[in-house]
Amino acid sequence: MQYLETSTDVWSFVLSAPDNNSYIAMGFSPSGGMVGSSAVVGWVSADGTPTIRQYALRGQKPSQVVVNQGSLQITGNSSMILSQSSRLYLVFQLNTNQPLTRLIYSVGPVGVFPTGTDYELTRHRDQVTAELNYVTGQASSRTPYKQLRRSHGILNILGWGILMIIGAILARYFKQWDPIWFYSHTLVQSLGFVLGVAGVISGLVLENKLGADVSTHKGLGIFILVLAI
Repeated sequence: MQYLETSTDVWSFVLSAPDNNSYIAMGFSPSGGMVGSSAVVGWVSADGTPTIRQYALRGQKPSQVVVNQGSLQITGNSSMILSQSSRLYLVFQLNTNQPLTRLIYSVGPVGVFPTGTDYELTRHRDQVTAELNYVTGQASSRTPYKQLRRSHGILNILGWGILMIIGAILARYFKQWDPIWFYSHTLVQSLGFVLGVAGVISGLVLENKLGADVSTHKGLGIFILVLAI
């Protein structure tokens, strides 16, 4: 992405991405999240027709992403999108003293374009968020739901990968210390199971928030949970 303050309170942006027969989008967010932001979305359809629209991102469902709405003051006749050398170039200008620093970049599913009078967007297949310093030009990328991702991993590692194994070792090799081994085994296994279930639940929540296709990973997790039960 490139940008330039071309004149007083007029900012020009150029977003480029590989042309994978999909839409590309750039959003400006007051909070860093998708909900509440406004985005410029562009695509070149199969017949070569270029289209650019502004969307208000009022929720995570396609019906809550409203076309021709949003808070961006786009300069008239300044927007264009073109495909050249297997790349898409989305160009637009904003009338603002200072654009929002929290940005969202996304790419739509391959071969699926907004259609109809409402130009409904399908869920993106990839997304990156960043915070941009317009003075220095430096941007720091952000991972969506980073804390939830971390919790999902830590809970599952502790539950299924460590505590459940320790509980099995106690039952296998420490029976000479009766009944301490039994109570220790029960306590450790129960704690491991609780943490593991919490890890599975956090994974399901994360899947719903990201809208990602993790069928294999999800299936393995549920299979392990069933074995534990």
